[in-house]
Amino acid sequence: MSPNGDSYPRVNLAERARFRQAQAYEDAIAYRRARLTAPCPACGPARCDAHAADAALIRAYQRAATRSGAHTSG
Repeated sequence: MSPNGDSYPRVNLAERARFRQAQAYEDAIAYRRARLTAPCPACGPARCDAHAADAALIRAYQRAATRSGAHTSG
């Protein structure tokens, strides 16, 4: 980032794309986590197939974010 005349940092296109990608991962993770916390009559001692898939997707999104440099908070 480089400062401009308004003393606000200027974001180049590569940084902007990385920010968008990071936000997409954050949104996807938040959506899947919300689904995991919702009550589910199909979940017993173990997670149902849908919730197991959500948990797997969260892990995959976190790994992808780390590989891409779009670090997530979760």
